[in-house]
This record gives sequence, structure tokens and C-alpha cells, in this order.
Amino acid sequence: MRKDITCEVLQYCLDNLSAQNALEFHLSADGMLRIPYLMNDVVECYIQLQNVTVTGTIKKNPGSGTSAESIRDGARYAVIVRTAEGEIFTIWYDNTAVLAVDCYQYHRIMHYWRKGAPHLRNQVGIISSLYDKRHYIGQFVCTEQEQNLSDLILFGPFRHYSPIRNSLDPFYPEHLDGARAMLRIAEKAGDREYARLIRDYMKRPSRLLKGILTLLLQLPQHDGIYQEIEKELTQSSSTYSCRHYEGREGLSCEIKRRSAERMLETQGYSREYPCFRRGMTKITIYEEQPFTQMEDRPLGFRVLLLREQKRGFYTRRSVERVIYPGKMEDIVESMIQNAE
Repeated sequence: MRKDITCEVLQYCLDNLSAQNALEFHLSADGMLRIPYLMNDVVECYIQLQNVTVTGTIKKNPGSGTSAESIRDGARYAVIVRTAEGEIFTIWYDNTAVLAVDCYQYHRIMHYWRKGAPHLRNQVGIISSLYDKRHYIGQFVCTEQEQNLSDLILFGPFRHYSPIRNSLDPFYPEHLDGARAMLRIAEKAGDREYARLIRDYMKRPSRLLKGILTLLLQLPQHDGIYQEIEKELTQSSSTYSCRHYEGREGLSCEIKRRSAERMLETQGYSREYPCFRRGMTKITIYEEQPFTQMEDRPLGFRVLLLREQKRGFYTRRSVERVIYPGKMEDIVESMIQNAE
């Protein structure tokens, strides 16, 4: 989706980025400048300026304390950037600024930053990204189902399972909408005990009850809540397209996917992509996906395996990265030469 935005809207976006110390400027050789606005697993959103010329020396990453001002001077528009060191550069551009929004599938994306309850931590990461998409861009880029799911991040016991080392509490407020969202999930999952405790928590919130609700999410008798969230994430995500990479990057991704599948098949797992089963063990393939735009580092595409092993009533979950023999770059180069 591409949408023209006014100078006022552009200023609002620049102020948000300045407050987060997240101003970046990516100028291409054809005079196109992109300013990343919100880049995460569910959306790539950036501001696009056409026919850019720069007065002064542009800094790609001007650092913390940088401010930016959107102005109009006759038929031309400009963004004046002031760094914390007192440096100033002006970005001139033609026509109006454009907000570019590309939404992607996210139900098969995973990042593995912290051990312990990886399935819950991954859901918290994805749902926090949905909340950010809704909060920073607007409800018009979210389906009704995504809006309902994004409220889950406002429920403290769920938000406890942060995918990063730091707590997410400073970034997402505790709100009654979060408890209502989790109550809806618990009722759909048929978990009467958890639903009853949520109602008690809504009436008389306490640290003790919050701790109980947090702990119960990990227990096998309440696994239906995780399964219901996963089902709804899959439904909402499936309305979008997958990320696509061109040339060697795209070939490298495909080789890694196929190599992981062949490895599991040779180990005796039956295949029903993206799930593989052998006895009481189920393996689901997830991926770490880099952005399609403004990705400076080499393509960071990785395949991860969520292993679920049934042991009686208990399901043990762990995540492992697929390690490939040899250098993947050499394998891609060899396949390109063979194709030619």
C-alpha cells in the first residue's frame, strides 16, 4: 500500500522516530530516500521521498538527540535535520511524501533470544509487533482479528514471557482490554479454570493472582490457550503474502528450506509441511526472515525447528537452529554455475 501524506503527518512520524532515537536516512543513487518508520516481522513501513537533493552532508544514522522538521518552501518540500552535535543538513524533495506499507505473513516466523517457554515467547513477540503496527500506523492496516489479538499484549501474565531479556512492561500498558482479550481466548479454548481466574483478576487484581495466571500458561492442562492463539495467528497471517527475495538471496533461502526438509526426512520424520512427525515427537519449521528493504547486513535468513516431545501429559518444547555443512554461499554459487 502506498499513501500520500501531508507535511503534518510527516512531522508526526518524524517526531515519533526522534522520540525513539530511531531516525535513519537511506538515500539511493536514483535520488530516492527512504526513512524507516516501523520495520518488524509483520510489517515493513517507511517514508519515501522522491527526487531528493541534500544541502550539507547527510548522515545515514545521525544518532540519539537528532530532531527533524518538515517544511514546505514554494513548490518544494524539505526536511531539516539537526543532530545532537549541532550539525544540520536539509533534504529537499519533489511532490508529497509517501507512506509505504507492506504487510507480510508472520505465523511461521520465530526468533530465539531467550530459553524457556519458547512457544509463548514467540507468540508474545509476534503479538507485540501486531500491536505496534496498529498503534504506530493505524487500524486501517489491521484486520479485525489482528486488532483483537493485539490486545493480548496488554495482559500482564501473557506479556511476562518477553522474547528479549528486558521486560516489555515499560512499552505496553496494563489495560482491561488485555484481560478481556485473554478471557475470549480462554473461553474459545474451553479452559474454564483459566477463564474463572481472569474474571477474578479483572474484579480484584493482585500480584498473587497475576503470578498464578502467569505460571498456569506454561502448564500442560492450559496448553489449549497457546493452541487457540496459534490458530488465530495462522488465520490472520494467511491473508498476507510471504516475503520474497530476489536473485542469490532468494536462492539461498530456498536451499536452506529444502536442506532442512531433507534432513528431517532422512531422520525418519513424516512430512506435512511445515510439520514433521516421528512417534511422539513433532517438529515445526519456523524461519528468521530479514527485511526486504534497507537490510544492510548479509541476508540473515535462518531456519529454526520447534521440537515438541510428548511425555505423558507433558509436552517438552525446545528450539534449535539448523546448522548446514560447509559455507552456504559456496553451495549457492555452485548451484548458480550448474544452472547456467
